[in-house]
Amino acid sequence: MKNAGRVSACVKRTGYLSLLAVSVSLGAALLSSVFIMILRTAHPMLFSLTRYPLLFILIPAIGLMIAQFVSRRWAQGVKGHGVPEIQYSVRDRGSVIPVRGAAAKTLSSLITILAGGSAGQAGPVALIGAVTGSAFGNLLHLQRQERMILIGSGVAAAITVLFHTPVTAVLFTLELIYISYSVCAIIPLIISTAVIFWSLSTAGLSYPLIPLEPAISLSPAFIVAVFLTVIFSSLIVWGWGKVQFGIESFFIRSTIPQALEAFIAGLFVGLLSLLSYRTSGTDMVSAADTAFLTQLFQGSFSSPLILLLLLAMKFIANPLTLGAGGSGGVFAPSLFLGASAGFVIAGSIALFLPLSFDAVLLCTLVGMSSVLAGVSGAVFTAIVLASEMTGSISSLLVVACGTGISVLFTRRMNKDTFYSAKLKKNESERGEDR
Repeated sequence: MKNAGRVSACVKRTGYLSLLAVSVSLGAALLSSVFIMILRTAHPMLFSLTRYPLLFILIPAIGLMIAQFVSRRWAQGVKGHGVPEIQYSVRDRGSVIPVRGAAAKTLSSLITILAGGSAGQAGPVALIGAVTGSAFGNLLHLQRQERMILIGSGVAAAITVLFHTPVTAVLFTLELIYISYSVCAIIPLIISTAVIFWSLSTAGLSYPLIPLEPAISLSPAFIVAVFLTVIFSSLIVWGWGKVQFGIESFFIRSTIPQALEAFIAGLFVGLLSLLSYRTSGTDMVSAADTAFLTQLFQGSFSSPLILLLLLAMKFIANPLTLGAGGSGGVFAPSLFLGASAGFVIAGSIALFLPLSFDAVLLCTLVGMSSVLAGVSGAVFTAIVLASEMTGSISSLLVVACGTGISVLFTRRMNKDTFYSAKLKKNESERGEDR
């Protein structure tokens, strides 16, 4: 009888939390949609004056300076790139996220990306979803574990809105946000995410971002291309981590005024944006990474050399943006770097060996998933995202094999992922502040 009573109480509590999770998800989806809509509308308008090259350089510089001031003035307690801050709040702060700091960090991210800074949107929208769940839980005086469930539901809703990938959103939350979970914690997450995806479907927005179904042919050239893509992706994760934290440490040790640091870094990012525009006809340094992926998979880029140049520019621009005080994420930029890596390797091999365009696209998916898995540590999220974002089920096994091998190489070179390294660094800084 006691066990039956416990089960009944658990079912009732799960039902109650599911209703709360749906409410949080709807709020998080609405706020995330506003954030994304502002960026997609205002950013192209701001950079539409392409006949004035000086704007490409000055706007990022001024924007980074303002974003850095906002973060320093009002978001001192929010030191992550979005996801690490959520992880810290869930693990060490009792699933409580300061609303003021998160709002300032979101505003800083909006200014950074809007002004042409090279930063991803996934981190900021995840923070929007997380703070919505945290605020809701605090308002209702919920327990820590229950607040964690609402934070996860908000994060999953935001990721679903951004990438149209509900399964990936659930896996992202389970792998990166939840400390531990049971069936009673997973059910509200799944129900609330399903409601958001159903809402997107009703609005006609549930389609894959990049519809794709490449044919698989395991030729020797394709196997070589996948293996080289895996190696190249692992090297990118290792090198990008060194550059990312090296630039951040340089700015921390620098005696230059922080505003001037941000302005100078913004000038370099602007120069890279202008170079990207002159090289490829489009500014891919500051453009939304999903827009780049769409063009890449549609065949807009045919030259591996151009892709290699764009990869190198993004490789430097994102650490410069974040290291100098700009706000944003590394999740989406890792998709950019990985996809570029796969296309560069497979496209180069296709110049000399018989390799179809479908095979090149598959290597691009392998690279995209491999770099994301190495950067975030969320292996299942990375694998499923590559398949769900494109609607390609047939590519799942190839992507999973390539990503698994890449993660083994990456772990040999880096013990920590970007998120775990950033989390440790922030915890160390907070300890010193005390």
